[in-house]
Amino acid sequence: MNRVVRLPCGTCPSAWGVKFMQKLMPVVLLVVFLAASSGVFAQGQGTGMLFLPQPDSPAALVETTHGNKDLLQAAKLQNRSSELIVGYRIGWIAVYPSGKEKVGLGLPVDLPLGVRPGTTIDVPAQGVTTDYAKEGAVALIFFVTDVRTPAPDGATAEGVWRPALEKFEEQALSLTKSAILPAR
Repeated sequence: MNRVVRLPCGTCPSAWGVKFMQKLMPVVLLVVFLAASSGVFAQGQGTGMLFLPQPDSPAALVETTHGNKDLLQAAKLQNRSSELIVGYRIGWIAVYPSGKEKVGLGLPVDLPLGVRPGTTIDVPAQGVTTDYAKEGAVALIFFVTDVRTPAPDGATAEGVWRPALEKFEEQALSLTKSAILPAR
């Protein structure tokens, strides 16, 4: 059995109100679509954020988070070695369309308790300026360097894994050419 329910006059939509909403709704949807898609399309022309795989490093980034104020807002670092890690440093390379690059290094991080083999830890924001993106960098590639392990028994100096920055630059250019530039 169907029932007709009558609403009090102040709550029923008028014919004019319904027609107005029908005409206004497509405009609202178009504005929302354009606002949302402009961010997506802008990212397509923006700066790619990548991290080097670093198969020979005792530690590597396994996840990165990027922000509008700090291009490396957070990350996860994994100890892939068989030793305790007591320190590290994050670096990055901005690659420009011309092939030119700029290298940046964060502050050295000490880990007094160490990171056990196989363990993943949180990396704090690195203060990576958005100027790289404003300057037109096609990619920012992050890496781990200066990975420190405790001094072996009887030794006084820590072990430090620190390849030449040129190696990171070569890897960054290669990664950029294969991952970013063909998509443009």
